[in-house]
Amino acid sequence: MFGNVETQTGARNFFKIFDASTKDTSNIPVYEGNSHPLVIEKRPTPDFVHGVDGLGNTFYPESEREPIQDLAINWMVAQVTQNPGEITVIAVGPLTNIASAILILAR
Repeated sequence: MFGNVETQTGARNFFKIFDASTKDTSNIPVYEGNSHPLVIEKRPTPDFVHGVDGLGNTFYPESEREPIQDLAINWMVAQVTQNPGEITVIAVGPLTNIASAILILAR
């Protein structure tokens, strides 16, 4: 897994952006994904590219919101199982969570 920031920071960044939005985002579920790759060794995050906060060192105020206390793959598997053929995934980073969900669904 090689994202712009650590998994926990990425989740916090979602909330920072949501909080800065003028839209009501309270109904958007946020789950943390896998924090380690499935096969390769985890590499350090490139804070020299996107800053230590992952948002270009903008240091938006911390949000009071918290991610849902379950794994993203559990939510993904439930959605795919409950809504066959209706789910579209737009992956914007490593595909570790997609691969994990596929492994679970293949059982």
